[in-house]
Amino acid sequence: MARSLLVFIGSPNVDSYINAMSRSVDEYKIEEIVLIKVAGLRSLENIEANKVKKNIENAVLELVDGIYRDKGVAIQAPGSKNFKNYEQVNDLFNRSLGIKTIESDSLRDEIAKLKNKYGQDTICDISGMPKKPAIEVWTACLAIGLEVTFFELNRKPSGADTLYHNLKPGEYTYVNSQDLSKTSVYYNIELFAAQKRRRKLMVIAIAMSLSVIVVWGQQIAVISGYTWVGGILAVIITILGLIGVPSFVEGGWILAEKH
Repeated sequence: MARSLLVFIGSPNVDSYINAMSRSVDEYKIEEIVLIKVAGLRSLENIEANKVKKNIENAVLELVDGIYRDKGVAIQAPGSKNFKNYEQVNDLFNRSLGIKTIESDSLRDEIAKLKNKYGQDTICDISGMPKKPAIEVWTACLAIGLEVTFFELNRKPSGADTLYHNLKPGEYTYVNSQDLSKTSVYYNIELFAAQKRRRKLMVIAIAMSLSVIVVWGQQIAVISGYTWVGGILAVIITILGLIGVPSFVEGGWILAEKH
């Protein structure tokens, strides 16, 4: 079964993309590769999708010829010459590599649109993203039933030595959605979820306290014949809403987080 590979970009480092793509063509029958840029995230605002695309294309093409660029300097990488995975990736680039931009403030809906466009068997790779955006993409994909993959080195990156054709079993981890607990991202997802739960409980406690104060303020205002207490409290509640305090009644977030 041929599948689309959507590679989420979040780093100028092309090696992570090359490793993830090369491993993916080993694991799955990939018919097209598309780069996905998530717009609206502060941590990704300096990522130029067209530049990343061009750099990946050039790097893979050179690897097929046995060349690797280390900080701009071309060096011989004989092990990569005619390496079948790089040839497959390069062929997919020639046939399908494109860029699509989605918005972060409606991430789940945007990824649902990708599922409708590329099919329910689409694979989303987050190997090249920083951890917090990667967590958000991963959880959105899981919510709508898309498979997610992640390639992680188990050793310090070292140029051509840590490219896929030189890696030995045990020097990297490659997992899909079902094997999430095997990666460092799993701990961060658990931590992220726990932080959101604590934040929501705190907001509920604050809201309940404010409700008590409002009732007390209204009683004082009635007794004294003034409404200034209730007015001030209304202003406080409005300010809390404007700065992004979650609405625990509706179970959602008033303002989207920015990264």
